Amino acid sequence: NVMLLVFGEPPLFMALNDLTQANAVPHCAPVNCGRVLDGLKKIVAPGVDDKKAWPILRSIVNADEKYIRWIMDLSTNPRHGDRSFIDGVPVQETVRRTWTVMNRFLEYRKSGNQPLPLATFPMLTG
Repeated sequence: NVMLLVFGEPPLFMALNDLTQANAVPHCAPVNCGRVLDGLKKIVAPGVDDKKAWPILRSIVNADEKYIRWIMDLSTNPRHGDRSFIDGVPVQETVRRTWTVMNRFLEYRKSGNQPLPLATFPMLTG
């Protein structure tokens, strides 16, 4: 049951909360989506250096570096205080991509942390 998974793991609950807030408050979406991925990365690789932790998360959700980097790059400026306008299309895409990653992460958890089959969860690219 997804609800028990999420409620039983506070960092996962917080990541999912950040993602739902990205839908509710679009001007915060890039920052929240970046925080979601950072949170998932820390769940699967606590205390691991980022250069080693990102590949772990990517392998779990079957995503290439560009797919994840696209989300993280959009979040960089607002996370660092640059409140410049970001067009709605990239914001919608970052939310869509982050939901895709979250859905796959939840599938991974539901399966008892078993690798997601590529036939069902093809590699997310670009």
